[in-house]
Amino acid sequence: MPHYKYKAMNQKGKVIRGDLTCANLHEFHNSVNDLGLFCIDVKEPEHESDFLKSTKTILKQKHLSLFCKQFSSMLSSGLQISQIINILQEQSQNGVVKDILVQLYQSNQKGMDLSEAMRSIPNAFPTFMENMVEAGEKSGSLDVVMEKLSEHYEKEIKLNGKITQALMYPMVLSFVTVTIVILIFTLVIPRLLGMFGGDLSTMPFATRLMMQLSSLFVNYWPMLLFLVVAVVIGGTFALRYKPFRFQYDRLKLSLPVIGALNSTVLAAKFARTLSMLFSSGLPIVQSIELTGSTLSNIYVTEMLNGVIGDISKGELLSVSLDKLGVFPHLLITMFTVGEESGSLDEMLLKTAEYYDTESDSAMQKLVSLTEPVMIIILGVIVAIIIISVMQPIYGLYNNMGK
Repeated sequence: MPHYKYKAMNQKGKVIRGDLTCANLHEFHNSVNDLGLFCIDVKEPEHESDFLKSTKTILKQKHLSLFCKQFSSMLSSGLQISQIINILQEQSQNGVVKDILVQLYQSNQKGMDLSEAMRSIPNAFPTFMENMVEAGEKSGSLDVVMEKLSEHYEKEIKLNGKITQALMYPMVLSFVTVTIVILIFTLVIPRLLGMFGGDLSTMPFATRLMMQLSSLFVNYWPMLLFLVVAVVIGGTFALRYKPFRFQYDRLKLSLPVIGALNSTVLAAKFARTLSMLFSSGLPIVQSIELTGSTLSNIYVTEMLNGVIGDISKGELLSVSLDKLGVFPHLLITMFTVGEESGSLDEMLLKTAEYYDTESDSAMQKLVSLTEPVMIIILGVIVAIIIISVMQPIYGLYNNMGK
């Protein structure tokens, strides 16, 4: 039977680590609940590797947002959970979504709660969502939780769209730059070399270098193509290796200008997710744990584990976060005010709203910063090539004049 390693929280808010041998994941969660624990994280050590497991789920964010919104509306109208799932699966036009909803309905019909039914379908729903649903079931506010989840995923979709839009221009300009350079090295410079009869000894150093690079492009392009593909594939696998990804994510936060923009985007996601979890009635330690698991930065996630340890020892959230040096100072200040005034949940909501706006501004700044930088890089590359090409031509005309 599978051997599950877990991290859970007891009724006093203390984080406990342990392991259980169960037939399946559903039986595991039942066993943990029988122990009076709330599961935070679970994995099978024998299947674990040094590579990061994918955090993607079968259902995309747009599916999750629509599911939560429709579920909340129908639940508020007085429909039973089983009726809602049945209606949603009958209306679904997507084969994958429909299949998952059918499984969800069947599990619910067997007597499982919605959160248990969601967990019984491997990799269908995010762990964050499963825990939120469980909190909603226990507090009797599942409709409110579903509405919050819908808003959360809508904002995630918008933020990811803005990030994609911000990256689109530099990607297009980079493609244009590479295309121009390849055309110059494979078409223009070889013809220039033919004009001089292949004699490189009398040419300037810059021109000789361009000629040699051109020869490399023309004669060894299969090897260069293989090298590029190898670097791309190697980089992709390296980013799945936890120690490498940890340093990569750390570097992203320390870069000039870009680091500050990344920090703002992370602050928006952190504040919004933490606000939603804490206001739903989850303890602050568990809320931070789940929030860390939703962030796309391994470095920050690992640092938040230290924050959880500090809070468990009685330290204030704002003080512990300030030690990280990751989030903007304003976020720390707002958290401090919330703790001192006893209205941390309200201050978390205001902070989330503020940084959602700030993340939009950060994306616009990134786009406006990228455009001139890429244009300058393209201009410098083309200028160097043109100067290298024109030098021998200018010398040839001078010799003809003499």
